[in-house]
Amino acid sequence: MKRIVLLCLLALIFLSPGCKKSSPSFELGIDVQQSFSNDLVQVYIDGVKVINKQLTSGIILAYCGPDGKVLLRKSEGRHQINVVVNNTTTFTDNFNLAADLYIGINYYPDETVHLIYSDHMFMYR
Repeated sequence: MKRIVLLCLLALIFLSPGCKKSSPSFELGIDVQQSFSNDLVQVYIDGVKVINKQLTSGIILAYCGPDGKVLLRKSEGRHQINVVVNNTTTFTDNFNLAADLYIGINYYPDETVHLIYSDHMFMYR
C-alpha cells in the first residue's frame, strides 16, 4: 500500500504542470509614417513579418493609413524590429518592452530609416 501511495505522489509531482508564471504582455503598435512613395515596406518583429505592403504616406497626416499600421500583443522583454524598404534599405533595432509601446517608421530621401518610440498612440489613430 505504501508503494502505491508513493508511486501516486511521484506521478503527481512529475506529471502535473508546474506553477509557471506567464510574463505580462503589452500592446506594440507599428506605424509606417512619413516620406513613403509607393515603396515596398516589410516590417519584421522578432523575425516574423507583420507588414509586407506597397505604401505611400498621406500628404496631410504623413502616415500610410490602415495598411501601414499594426497592433500586436508581445511579451515583456527584449525584442527586435527589422525594416526593409524596396528590398534594399534595411534598418534593425532592439528595444525593451516593459509597457505599451508605439513605433513610428519614417523614411527619408537619403534612403535612411528612422524610428520614433512613443509610450502613447500616435495622434491620428
